[in-house]
Amino acid sequence: MRSFVHISAFCILVIFSACTKNIDSLNIDPNRPKSVTPGVMLGQMQYRVVSSTIRASRNFTHELMQVDAPRSSPNGLGLHRYVVDPGAVLWTPMYSYLTDV
Repeated sequence: MRSFVHISAFCILVIFSACTKNIDSLNIDPNRPKSVTPGVMLGQMQYRVVSSTIRASRNFTHELMQVDAPRSSPNGLGLHRYVVDPGAVLWTPMYSYLTDV
């Protein structure tokens, strides 16, 4: 029991002596900017806007004109693979990017 008290007292002493006053100055990330300017955010925002626009155009225009165009069939109905959705593929990401500004 006495050795347990000595060991726990030693552990508590080591834990409290390990802290320093300058811990905040040691925890610095050199890869991140200290202050964010609009120029820092502009590149990422432009990339996300262009990516979502290209994705929306690929999902709608490209698929509609290249893949899902009606084809002739023996019964005359053709092949249609239209997906009915609210059309928010383009505008939902745009509004979320505007909230980052």
